[in-house]
Amino acid sequence: MNIQIRKFYYGDIPDDKGGNTENTAALPIPLSGGGGDDWPLWEVFIRSKQGLDHKHVGSLHAADAAMAIENARDVYTRRMEGVSIWVVESKHIHATNPDEADLDVYIQMQVPSNPADPQSPTVQRPLMPVLLANQPYSGGIFFDYLQWWFMAIEKTSSGQWQPAFNAQGQPLMYESTPLLPQYLSLVTANFTQEIFMPDEILAQNFVLMANQPSLGILNDMRQQLSAQ
Repeated sequence: MNIQIRKFYYGDIPDDKGGNTENTAALPIPLSGGGGDDWPLWEVFIRSKQGLDHKHVGSLHAADAAMAIENARDVYTRRMEGVSIWVVESKHIHATNPDEADLDVYIQMQVPSNPADPQSPTVQRPLMPVLLANQPYSGGIFFDYLQWWFMAIEKTSSGQWQPAFNAQGQPLMYESTPLLPQYLSLVTANFTQEIFMPDEILAQNFVLMANQPSLGILNDMRQQLSAQ
């Protein structure tokens, strides 16, 4: 089924309202199920006249890239403020999880030089806490599949961190249970029972403080914030 619509260009006012000459275009619009909602979702990026980069301004549904650009021009540049439009189908956007912790946390601990031999000479190594699955998920409680390990890391000559490997090219991994007393002595106790990520400890302690405020802490916060 096709329907016909009239398209008015910028500044045009239809029929009896006067204005510029009307420009019309007969555009076939296929209707399928829910109409436009069945079309792919597109992300729209626009560069302004004064801008040097494209910025995300919104999303819309369109049948293809040409229609997405045309619709983006109508919706987001009615005042001709944009000089360039990019559209990208949403399924091709790869994004980070804003709630995901950065892999920038490590701790220095005394550990056996050979993880497979607890009696090997002890060395101090930077370790990064990681969660590993003990088997593929087949139902049940998700957290029952997780095991906490420490992965040894080392800094390269360029200043980047990377896993430390053994002679067989495997990463040096340490079980957390034997190292837990040492780990807890280093991170110290906290009221949140969070021992994995420092940012989570700080966040939950802040919530605890807000829910059970102390006048002394609030006064210290006021002094710190007023000094900024």
